[in-house]
Amino acid sequence: MSKIDIIELLSIAKEKRASDLHLVVSSPALFRVDGSLVPANGTEPLKPEDIEEAFNELTVENDRNYFKEHRELDFAYSMPGTGYFRCNAARQRGAISLAIRLLPPKVPPWMNWSCLRYARTLSCENVASLLQQAQQEAVKALHWLP
Repeated sequence: MSKIDIIELLSIAKEKRASDLHLVVSSPALFRVDGSLVPANGTEPLKPEDIEEAFNELTVENDRNYFKEHRELDFAYSMPGTGYFRCNAARQRGAISLAIRLLPPKVPPWMNWSCLRYARTLSCENVASLLQQAQQEAVKALHWLP
């Protein structure tokens, strides 16, 4: 498989209940499932043009222009029926790499504004610990998706 279908890979990532999808040159597409990186079946090591094509499919022209200037871009992508994604693109060794985080379709009930009001009363060390726990819970929430 010389070309990758980024839309199909995102759908498969959701089916596998992956938390992330990684696209890096000279590696097959990788899903992060339960903390482990798992290669996507049927994908060969990616070429720079494969990842650039996926990047172009996920972004709009303004994003691409920003990326050309800054060599890094954080952006969001949504796919009806599949979900929302938080994406990071970076230029490494002359090629684009993509890290895509799958987000739960709904904010879990434990993650609400009252948590943030409570966090203001904590020390910086406690806030960092609270945020780390919240991130771990968000990854766990992905496993509850239908």
